[in-house]
Amino acid sequence: MKQKYKFYLTWLLMIGLGSLFALKILPDLDNFNATSYAYFSTNTYSEIGAKNMVTGIYLDYRLFDSLLEAGILFVVTAGILFMSKKDEEVR
Repeated sequence: MKQKYKFYLTWLLMIGLGSLFALKILPDLDNFNATSYAYFSTNTYSEIGAKNMVTGIYLDYRLFDSLLEAGILFVVTAGILFMSKKDEEVR
């Protein structure tokens, strides 16, 4: 019975914190989009040298993000394989 209340309390807490975060962030979202567009449209060519702004953002600014995502995926896959091998040894 205690476990059931912990589960519901955890979900209630996550939904509450998510709602507070959304209420805090949503009013400023229009301003964020305007400032990020202004930054990228004025600085992409001078920082990267790419004539196409979309290509410049994707290949330069987002490249590190994509590499880190691939690294995290590799670590998670290796962890799952390691844990499944340990399970087979215990049985």
